[in-house]
Amino acid sequence: MSDDDLPNDWNIQPLYCLIAKLESGVSVNSEDRACGADEIGMLKTSCVNGGRFDPNENKVVLEATEIRRVELNPRKDSILVSRMNTFDLVGESAYVDNDYSHIFVPDRLWQTVMRDATDTCVKWLSFVVRSPVFRHSVSNAASGTSGSMKNISQPAYLAIRVRVPPTPQQRKIARILTTVDNLIEKTNALIAKYQAIKQGMMHDLFTRGVNSRVNLRPPFDESPELYKQSELGWIPKEWSVANIGILFDKRTEHGREGLPVMSIVMRDGLVERASIDRRVESNLPPQGHALVLNGDIAYNMMRMWQGVLGWALFDCLVSPAYVVMRPKDNIETHFAAYLFSDQRSIQKFRQFSQGVVDDACDFTFGISLKSRLRSLTPVTNRKKSLAE
Repeated sequence: MSDDDLPNDWNIQPLYCLIAKLESGVSVNSEDRACGADEIGMLKTSCVNGGRFDPNENKVVLEATEIRRVELNPRKDSILVSRMNTFDLVGESAYVDNDYSHIFVPDRLWQTVMRDATDTCVKWLSFVVRSPVFRHSVSNAASGTSGSMKNISQPAYLAIRVRVPPTPQQRKIARILTTVDNLIEKTNALIAKYQAIKQGMMHDLFTRGVNSRVNLRPPFDESPELYKQSELGWIPKEWSVANIGILFDKRTEHGREGLPVMSIVMRDGLVERASIDRRVESNLPPQGHALVLNGDIAYNMMRMWQGVLGWALFDCLVSPAYVVMRPKDNIETHFAAYLFSDQRSIQKFRQFSQGVVDDACDFTFGISLKSRLRSLTPVTNRKKSLAE
C-alpha cells in the first residue's frame, strides 16, 4: 500500500493500532436447530455472511453442562470475524448492531475489542475489513494445508495495514455506505419476492405447460383429459419423459485461443472470471480449458445439486473441472436451462449426486444419463415459449 495518494490528514496503520484484542468463545455440543425464545444458541459460522450479521444462524444448546461453558455474547458496536473458513470466506466479517444475551460466539469467530484512545468508528472499520483490498490481504495471510479450509492467526490479521482517516471522516464514510447498504437490502428483498413468484411460475409451466394460444394449460383437476399418466406423475399428453443423455452429448473439446474465460455462479450462470468478487488464479493455457460453444450448458459437478449451471450465449472457455453439455436436435437449450433450475430438477440432481456430505456431492455426466426429467418432445414453438 502506497501513501503517495494519501490525504494529508490520513495515515496508514496496522489493525493492532485500532483493535486492542480479538476475543473468541468456545464451541459446545448443540442441536441443529435455532434456539427458541427461552433457549440459548451457539452461533454458526454462517451468521456472518456478505457483511451482514444474522443472529438466527445459531444452534440451540440444551445440555446443562454445555450451557455452563458458553461465555461470550455478541456485543453492540463490535465486528465478528470468521477466522477459519474456505479460501473465499476466511476473514468474512459483519458489524453487530445490538447486544444479544441469548446467543454466544464460537471459537471459529472473533469479536473485536477496540482501543479506547483511538476513538475509531467501528461501523467505518467494518466496511474497511469487508473491502476487496483488505480481503485480498487476508487471503494472502491465511494458511492451511487443506485445499478447502484456511485459517488466519490473530497476529497475522492484526498486522494488516489499513488507511485511517480522522474520526469525523470515518463517521461520514460509514453513514454513506450504510445508506447504500440499506438500499441494497431493500432491492434484495424485492428480488427475493420476484424470485418466489418466478419459482411459482416455473412450477406451473413445467408441470402444465401452455396451450396453442400460449396460455397456461388448466390444471389436471380441472381438465384431466389434457393429461396422461407417466412414471413422473401426470403430465400433458404431448409431453414425454426423457433421459438427459437422450437430449445432450458431453462436449470434450479443448479450448481455443482468443475466447473469454468464464466461471459459473449461483444466480447469474456463466460470468467472466475476472468480474467475480473473489480471487481466482489459473496458469492454464486456453488449450487446458474446456470449450463451451453458443447454446451449450455447462455446470459445476459439485454444485449441480444446487442448480449452479450456465447457458452459453457465445463461445467461451471454462475450467476443465466443469462439465459441458452439447444439445441435440430434440431440445431447446434455453428451455432446458430453466428446467434444470427448477426445484424439482434440483432435487433429482441431488438424488443422483455422489457424496456423503453436501460439499462433496458430484453430479457427473455419466450419472446425468440416468436422470429422468419432464421434457417436451418434439421441439416446438411452445417449448421456446416456455423459455421466453
